[in-house]
Amino acid sequence: MLAAALCGLLAAAPAAAPLAAQQPGVVVVPTDSLPTQTGVELPELDEPTTPGGAMLRAVLLPGWGHASIGSYQRAGFYFAAETTVGFFLTRVVRRLDVAKEAEALVELRTTEALIDEGVPEDSIESRLDQDPAVRDKRGLVVSRQQQLEDWIAFGAFLVFISGADAFVSAHLRDFPEPLEPIAQFRPGPAGVGATFGISVGVGPPGR
Repeated sequence: MLAAALCGLLAAAPAAAPLAAQQPGVVVVPTDSLPTQTGVELPELDEPTTPGGAMLRAVLLPGWGHASIGSYQRAGFYFAAETTVGFFLTRVVRRLDVAKEAEALVELRTTEALIDEGVPEDSIESRLDQDPAVRDKRGLVVSRQQQLEDWIAFGAFLVFISGADAFVSAHLRDFPEPLEPIAQFRPGPAGVGATFGISVGVGPPGR
């Protein structure tokens, strides 16, 4: 009887293996039969920034165009310069608003005083033009407006220079010594003046 049971187990073992292999979702593929591919070139994912792309980035965000071509020193320079101009521009806008509020307040008080004195309405404007306090506040507003225009013009010029520098630097990225910005501050008759320039270094190609 023991011999008959052993024979039955040996006969059932070969039949159980194919059933396990026939389970759904299980695929057995010999690794030796997989095809091998040689000489396949992957697409280039990190393409260099074009000059036009570098210029556009420099205009959109300070320093971005130079950073995209690997010129991190100039990127830091333009980022610092343009953010500084933006800070002073915001400050001038705020000071202009304060000057306008002060002008309106002085004009209101002076007008009320003139009305209390019995000055005719058609003469109030001319009296305001002659009032020292009103003239002082109006002159301050004009001065602040001029400062705002100057900072806007200087900021636009700096953005233009940054974009042009990024465009040229993208063309000259293979040279060993790229363009370097130069900033010099010197005293002048009207205060401190600033001079901006670009140093060009050209070496042997191929390095």
